[in-house]
Amino acid sequence: MKTNTPATPVVRKRPRRVALVAAALIGLTATAAAAIALPGGDLDEPAFSGDNWELIVGEAANGDSGTFKVCHSFVPADDPETEVNGLGTSGCSNWPSATQPDAVILDAVVAIRSADSVVVFVDLGSEPVEAVAVVLEDGSRFDVSPFVMPQSRKQFAVIDLPGGAAVATVEAIGAGGAVLDSNGVTGEN
Repeated sequence: MKTNTPATPVVRKRPRRVALVAAALIGLTATAAAAIALPGGDLDEPAFSGDNWELIVGEAANGDSGTFKVCHSFVPADDPETEVNGLGTSGCSNWPSATQPDAVILDAVVAIRSADSVVVFVDLGSEPVEAVAVVLEDGSRFDVSPFVMPQSRKQFAVIDLPGGAAVATVEAIGAGGAVLDSNGVTGEN
């Protein structure tokens, strides 16, 4: 008499290589896009610099879309070709963006904090800004002209303050000295 033995289910394992290859391609594509726009920056001089840091910026056209991939990164001043994680804020974005908030100051953050300085990074919108001011809690004021990218017209500002400074407000100043927007500083590195 023949006995029916239950069949052992066949478990097929999908090769993890497919997932790994897909992840690698995604990572390489993102890295390549950033590298195109920021291989050490595409300017002869850094947009802003301090005693031990430089803000490197770059931009590259996104095909025929009329937009640009705009990247920024804080790097050590003694070796700007070396990418360092954690020195300050960094990132890339498409500019101009259809989802861009209607604000003059898009973001203001403490990018680097050390015993000697407090470095504030200000990301600006599309409205032209003449100056960016940081007003400290004690009422003292520091002004700087924003940097404007040559092709995309994206604007950034970096203000290097004395160590221990307590930042209260960042102001975007337009033509004639009018305050276009103000924002409290958020976050620390």
